[in-house]
Amino acid sequence: MKLMADLTRTTRFRFWLWLIRAIGVIVPRRLRAGWRQEWEAELQYRETLLAEWDNLNRKTKFDLLWHSLGAFADALWLQPRRMEDEMFQDLRFGARMLRTNKGFTVVAVLSLALGIGANTAIFSLADALLWRALPGTNNDRLFTLVRGDGSGPPVSYPDYLDYRASNRVFAGVAAYEGITLAFGNGDRSGVVMGELVTGNFFEVLGVRMAQGRAFLPEEDRAPGAHPVVVISHDFWQRGFGGDPQLVGKTVMFNNHSFTVVGVAAEGFAGASIPMRADVWVPMMMRAAVRPNEPPLLNDRQAATLCAIGRLKAGVTRAQAEAELETINHQLQQAYPAPNWFNLDAATFQQSRRLTLASGRGTLEQATRQMAALGTTLAMVVAVIVLLIACANVANLLLARAATRRREIAIRLAVGAGRLRLIRQLLTESLLLAFIAAAAGLLLAFWINQVLMSVQPPFPPPMEFRADLRLDWRALGFTLLLSILTGMIFGLAPAWAATRPDVVPALKDETGTSDGRRRFSLRNLLVVAQVALSLVLLIGAGLFIRSLRHAQAIDTGFDTDNGLVMTLDLGLQGYSEERGRQFSRQLVERLAATPGVRSFTIADNLPLGYIGMIGQISIEGQPPPTDGSPIMAARQHVGLRYFETMGIPFLRGRDFTAQDTASSERVVIVNETLARRHWPNIKDIGEVIGRRIRIGDAHMPWSTIVGVAGDCKYFWLEEEQIDVVVEPLAQTYAPSFHALARTTTETPNIVAALRREVAALDPKLPIQNITTLRNQVGLRLWPARMLAGLMTALGVLGLLLAAIGLYGVMNYAVARRTREIGIRMALGAQARDMLKMVIGQGLRLTLAGVAIGLAVALAVVRLVANLLYGVSARDPITFVVVPLALAAVAWLACYVPARRATKVDPLVALRRE
Repeated sequence: MKLMADLTRTTRFRFWLWLIRAIGVIVPRRLRAGWRQEWEAELQYRETLLAEWDNLNRKTKFDLLWHSLGAFADALWLQPRRMEDEMFQDLRFGARMLRTNKGFTVVAVLSLALGIGANTAIFSLADALLWRALPGTNNDRLFTLVRGDGSGPPVSYPDYLDYRASNRVFAGVAAYEGITLAFGNGDRSGVVMGELVTGNFFEVLGVRMAQGRAFLPEEDRAPGAHPVVVISHDFWQRGFGGDPQLVGKTVMFNNHSFTVVGVAAEGFAGASIPMRADVWVPMMMRAAVRPNEPPLLNDRQAATLCAIGRLKAGVTRAQAEAELETINHQLQQAYPAPNWFNLDAATFQQSRRLTLASGRGTLEQATRQMAALGTTLAMVVAVIVLLIACANVANLLLARAATRRREIAIRLAVGAGRLRLIRQLLTESLLLAFIAAAAGLLLAFWINQVLMSVQPPFPPPMEFRADLRLDWRALGFTLLLSILTGMIFGLAPAWAATRPDVVPALKDETGTSDGRRRFSLRNLLVVAQVALSLVLLIGAGLFIRSLRHAQAIDTGFDTDNGLVMTLDLGLQGYSEERGRQFSRQLVERLAATPGVRSFTIADNLPLGYIGMIGQISIEGQPPPTDGSPIMAARQHVGLRYFETMGIPFLRGRDFTAQDTASSERVVIVNETLARRHWPNIKDIGEVIGRRIRIGDAHMPWSTIVGVAGDCKYFWLEEEQIDVVVEPLAQTYAPSFHALARTTTETPNIVAALRREVAALDPKLPIQNITTLRNQVGLRLWPARMLAGLMTALGVLGLLLAAIGLYGVMNYAVARRTREIGIRMALGAQARDMLKMVIGQGLRLTLAGVAIGLAVALAVVRLVANLLYGVSARDPITFVVVPLALAAVAWLACYVPARRATKVDPLVALRRE
């Protein structure tokens, strides 16, 4: 403060005078002179106090500082009078102008509402998938532990215990694992998704209980000793009718009795994003809910758990990751993990490293990456649509400003400042943007409802969770977007409109140079619209062609008239003997069902929701020189599998009833495996009788008895992989898919299949029943969504660009009415006028097309990885789309051009 006193003495209070001027900007003009005089006198008195700063006591210093800040309070107190004087006046005038020009207002609001609504909807989608905290949790300092390469669950249960006990940076660490549970409640039964969780799960996530309590520490210690369960609020309402006395009652899950100890708070649906969980069971009950799986709680190599933790206060993310790295290094030294895929040292170390991500669950890493890419692309496209809408409205404002030249010139002539007029015009633009934002919110709500109805068709009980509500974040985004939009489309027209030649404008003369200047700005806006819409349409064209190519990909099997049921006998506690008996009876009964041509079962299906991969060895061949193991997809199938799937059988024989657990182990391989690992054979039939080993050296050899055709296994776009098929009779799979090849896909067949299953076991729930075509269609869902989204936004951009081009040409015809009349009077023909007007519009279109093609060629490579079998610079798309755009532009120019040919020369000459 002494330094400030010295400064004020040497500068003679220039700093304070500058401060008075700065604060005075927000004071009403008519009060500004008196206010400044009063405060200058006040500060002259305080100069003496500042000069004696070192001699003042603490109270006097505080009073001086406190009262010196009063200028701000006084200035703010005067704001209502300033708003009444200026802001409200601007708002009333702007509203009156918009109400007077209803046609302009409607077109402008609709254009902006389309752009704002699309952006708000995409923002709410990105927020739900990527940014929003887990519903029903306290997200403060909550982080998930993920692998460095982003693949799979990060920890095993023994590792989790070590991380929890050894770290000094987390206030708590919890682990969880997604599970499927058979639910029985009297007449209501089915399959629900749940999570196996550690006892501190709800405490770490900060989840409250709507009823009852969370798990106790002792319920997380003794395996199987505490069969308790917490259910979600939604499942409480859906499955139990909101029974207020449910806590303390017993319910059945997987044929085991569980006591309900709590109901989670409304909104919480677990941490397994994006899937919804309805039930939470203590980790120690794993053996009860998964009786047919090996006991993994003591297996340090079984990394099946996801972990989530809350950092202690004052601990940074970098510090926590460093601590995890230290613990991870200690565990690697004490318990070396096998390098199953023989990765190089750097890659293997990266795959074992743990990092932190936002507290949104960890099972969704692959889905999250896909969602991030898709929503980023959608947001970019939506912003382009909004820019096109802004250019469209800016053109409308420029045309409207031309009709207000005389009004603006009069206001300038009587002394209005240019900045004052710009503020008035910007107020109208912002008012227009806010009205459009309100309409855009309604449009975003409708778009979100549509998006919710086209969520990924995951099989029940999996349910894709994306809460696309318009919360305060979406409302804030819309408000900010509307302000930016109003400034973007309003500033340039306002700046141009306040630069008229005053004298010609007062005389209501055209002003040639001024007209050329503003018309050139409108031309630039139209060129920008055409260029941006071309980029969108080329993107839409590429994704449409990509979808058509994906749909035409040969899957290698027949998808027509195939019904798939998913059953899990393990959920009902079936023993292996009872499970085999059930499977045999199921095959016999369903194969004899009217309308079923053939029937089989398999533990997994090509292009299904899950797949299995394993290591194989070739008898008589050394391992690969690079040391990496040979990996192949594995299936266990029943009799008539290849016939029922429609996979061609090339050589050898199919499995028979004689291939049992006590007989020689046999396999069938696909053509790719046969040709890849026996490249010197002349005919693939020569591999019959050769042997391979599936698994490590302790596993027996299996004889190849057949070669089947190739089919897509994991992904449509995959390079063909090796596939080994084993008979289901030589192993046991409690969970399997039942596939029926039917004569027709009718509800009667589905009902018959359900009846036969119920006849064998009325308590056994069918997890899912769908067509083989729909199951494969899940793999096409991302391509369909991208193609649909890009097409919708591309058509919207094209429509806005066409409207903009039509508006400019319509205005050009209106401005040149006198010129056209003179030309017609001098003998010009209608076709000459058509050629002149359409030629002008097409020149703008060609300029936009040239720019758009250059931009598209530069940016389409960014989406090359999202395309199926189509080049990012596909020549068909880059030729057809510009021609289609030119055709639409020609139509947009033709209507004003036709109007130009109808001009009466006498009326046009008399008009001026």
